[in-house]
Amino acid sequence: MVCIIVSQTGCTEKINDTKDFTSESNRWLEFLRVLPENEDTLKSAYIQAKEYVDILREQLQSSQDAPAGALDSVELSVHRRLPLFESTSYTDQEWKETVGFTVKDVGESVVAGGGPPAYYQAVRGNFSKEDIENAARAGPLNEHMEVESYSGYEFYSWGEDFDIHMDWRSGVRRMGRGHRLAYVDGFAIWMLWTDGLKEMIDAYEGNIPSLADNEEYRQLAAVLEDMDTVTAFFSSDSVSISEFKEMFRDNFEELRDKGLEQQVEEFENEPLLKPYLSFASGVGKDEQGAYLVIVLLSSDEGTAVANVDLLERRINESLMLPYIEGDRKWTDSGHIESMEIHSNGRLTVAKLYGPVYTNWDDFDLTSGAYMPLLLHE
Repeated sequence: MVCIIVSQTGCTEKINDTKDFTSESNRWLEFLRVLPENEDTLKSAYIQAKEYVDILREQLQSSQDAPAGALDSVELSVHRRLPLFESTSYTDQEWKETVGFTVKDVGESVVAGGGPPAYYQAVRGNFSKEDIENAARAGPLNEHMEVESYSGYEFYSWGEDFDIHMDWRSGVRRMGRGHRLAYVDGFAIWMLWTDGLKEMIDAYEGNIPSLADNEEYRQLAAVLEDMDTVTAFFSSDSVSISEFKEMFRDNFEELRDKGLEQQVEEFENEPLLKPYLSFASGVGKDEQGAYLVIVLLSSDEGTAVANVDLLERRINESLMLPYIEGDRKWTDSGHIESMEIHSNGRLTVAKLYGPVYTNWDDFDLTSGAYMPLLLHE
């Protein structure tokens, strides 16, 4: 296997590395197990562990440019992908009364889906089954709550699936929607529709395939575990150059109208990855600092090897947001301090040190700020 190491000086060194990325026990499979495998969950699945809070807090404490109050909202920023914690009016008291825990009680969170409002989400942390039950039975809208059961688990239900009740609106229930709340062996599940909650229980119980059963994701999860990441993003939704240009056609036309044809042409001439099957990303930290891990799974070893050089070129040559006027490249302003890229079998693995680690969750096509670093032919 060939490994490329690139430092700030631009020096490239090739070394031999024959490490075997296989693992039987894996923290990420633990969380993927609660997500049913379907068209929506395969588009994007995020997992955040409590160690990421520590990384961000340490970075903020050492930064002179940290916004006022940023340290007080680190937990919210870590779990912001969950609809449960999207609210701008979050308070510990309301969340404790409504769902039985606060954001500071959350140790790990998982969310997946192809777009709102049908997200699968669950958290695990410092709360108990009794905390969940007390909130459901004594909290807001308890007069509308019904107790149901499925596959041996009790859950609490408010209203019809996805229905909006304007008089139910609150910080937790921003649109006044009914929800389902369950406690499943340490996981608190907060859902908008009953079948979705039942799917999560069935996936966890092994009654239907979960993302943890997906062989591609198992390989990706093994690498993230080996690379000691504290967050994980999984997707089978890779994007080709033609798909990307079509999605952002209006943006590129606007650039041309502004006389920025050269920027568009530079983007169109950027190197592209060879097509791959699925990918994952995550954040870790070691004695050298925080880093971003990117893992691509290809259909064959030759493609994985080719993508080592191509990914290095995309990192060095491509724009972060090519459809934005005057956008910067990934390597500008010390965003990437050093990188290591190698292949192992059908896997291409990159480890990028520097502030780039905060971009671990920017490769999701279903989100509002997709960054096309991983574009392929």
